Order: sequence, then structure tokens, then C-alpha cells
Amino acid sequence: MKPQGPLRRTDLSLSSQGAFKREPLSLTPCFSWVDEGRSVASTVLTVSAHFSRRGRVFLNSPCLSRKERRVYAAEASTSNRSSGQAPPPLLRERGAPQLCCRPATPRAGFTLIEVLMVISIIAILAALLMPSLSAARSKAKQAGCQNNLKQLALSVLMYSADNDGKLPENTPEGQGKNPWVSGSMKVLSDSTNETFIRQGKLFPYANNVAVYRCPADPSRTFGLPRARSYSMNGWMGSRYMEAEPTERVFRTFVRESELAVVGAAKLWMLGDEHEASIDDGWFLVTMDDSQPFASSPATRHQLGYALNFADGHVAVYKLRDPTSLRLGLPGAQFSPYNSDWLRLKQVTTLK
Repeated sequence: MKPQGPLRRTDLSLSSQGAFKREPLSLTPCFSWVDEGRSVASTVLTVSAHFSRRGRVFLNSPCLSRKERRVYAAEASTSNRSSGQAPPPLLRERGAPQLCCRPATPRAGFTLIEVLMVISIIAILAALLMPSLSAARSKAKQAGCQNNLKQLALSVLMYSADNDGKLPENTPEGQGKNPWVSGSMKVLSDSTNETFIRQGKLFPYANNVAVYRCPADPSRTFGLPRARSYSMNGWMGSRYMEAEPTERVFRTFVRESELAVVGAAKLWMLGDEHEASIDDGWFLVTMDDSQPFASSPATRHQLGYALNFADGHVAVYKLRDPTSLRLGLPGAQFSPYNSDWLRLKQVTTLK
């Protein structure tokens, strides 16, 4: 509680004859004062008078130790024996603020070394956590991609059920009359045009345009995200591949019943295509090894890509061959013995 009015105290001095007399006490800003034992952050004072061998003493100061009080009492008693005067008692006024003649305690704070240590620890923790956070974000996007492909797989099954067991038509751009989706992602006007998605065969069953794009797909056209990230297995939905003499030994599938013969769980339907190779909705796999990875699978899921299968399940294939890191690079060529290429062929079609 702040005291009212100016702070005034008296000081007791010994006269030349040994008698006590009161003198005004001078106070200058420097030290903190205390009110009834409670710390008050306010006016800062210092006491010019102090206890010394000359007898000067500040009566109301709480800073006097017991030893100092005893020395004062003994000295004052000795000095007043000749005059017959008793020394004044060491009393302080009730409710009056006590002036402290000791320096105020310095304000607590951090040193520069402590601050640097804390910053270093935070930086180390951030460095340790960043890979985990990045991996968590990648996993979340991968889960979103798998969910999209799951919905598209169910859409194919529902389309087939509504169309006498036929699969949606799937041909290269310009080769078919009514493919499952139109538009090329390499044509600037088509790549962001969602109208092609809405006019597609599967849109009545998966009527959210976001389902046709992988959440991890970084491709953009003039700052806008592309409309589509997925393509359909070129051996599904048409007999187009049978036109190639070297490919005729492998099967094409246009009806759901044809898939059931060989096992729908063994053949993929729609897949996540690399943003550098995607064009139309038709994914080319040359089973004769004439052009491995003519259409490149994506690598955005921690060096992996997602596929949905004809029975409706979804799987993520991780790239294992070191040369597969060149997927999507211009002019990249691959060996027909590339392990990732062989694995993709095994789930594309059968003889």
C-alpha cells in the first residue's frame, strides 16, 4: 500500500555533550521501501544516515540486525550516563512504511547463455520432430488417395451393375466414342476443366470432382490444380490392345464376367499416374516389354503409387528398383527386368 504524503523520518545524533537530539533525515531515490513486511514495487529510496561509531542511527529501519540493536543500545546507554538521559526506545510508527537501507533485490531474469541454451534445445527438438511431421502429412495424403481410388472402384462396380455387366469404355484419346473420361492433362485448356470429369461415365456414382485428384499431386496449370490424377488400365474397357500383333496373346476385359474368370482381385483397374506422363484417362502397359513404363506410375507416396483392383480393394506399391527413381524424367528409359515394371505387369493382365 503506497504511503500518503512525503516520507519523513528523524535521525538521532549524539551531541558534543553526549546528549541525544533529533535531526531531519535526508532520503534520496535509490533503494526500495517495504510496507509492514510486504514488498512494494514503488518509490525507491536510500537512507543517508546509517549506523556508525559516531552514534548516527535510523530508528525505524527494519534493516538493523539484533546485533546492531544491541551495540546501539550499549553505546547509547554509555553515552548518556553522564547526562542522566535515557536513550529513546527503538520504536516505529504503526502503519508507517519502513525504509530499507539495504539495496533492493535485483530483478530475476535469464542470462544470455541460458537463453541460447533454450533456443538450441528448441532447435534440436524441432529438427527431430520435422521428419515425423512430414511423414505424418504424407501418410494422410496417401490415405486420401486410397480413399479416392476406393470410391472410384466402387463406382466401376455400380456402373457395371447398371449396364448389363459392361465395364466403362476406356480407349486412348480420339480412339473411342465415349470413354470413361475425356480431356488430356497435357492440354492447358483441358487440364483444369472440371467439365470433362462431370461428363464422365463414373461421375453419377462418384459425383465429387475432388475424388478424381490425388491429394499429393503437385501438378498445376497457371497456378490452378489439375482436374485429374488417375488413369484406367489400358487392358480394361476395350479391345484396343488386341490390335497389336505382339500383344494378342494377352487378354483384354470389357465385361465384369471376364474378370471373374481370372480373378478380379488380381487385376488393377485405376491407378495413380505420374504428373509428368498423365495425359488422357488411358494407362498404357506394354506387356511385350517394347516400352517399359510408357505411362509412368506416380512416386508421390513416399516413392510409391496406389492402385485399385477390380474387386474393389486398394493397394499401395512401393518402388524398389533404384532405377525407378527416374520415373517422370524426360527421355528416361528402363530395363524390361526392372523389378517394379515386372510387378506392375503381373497385375495388369494375363495370357
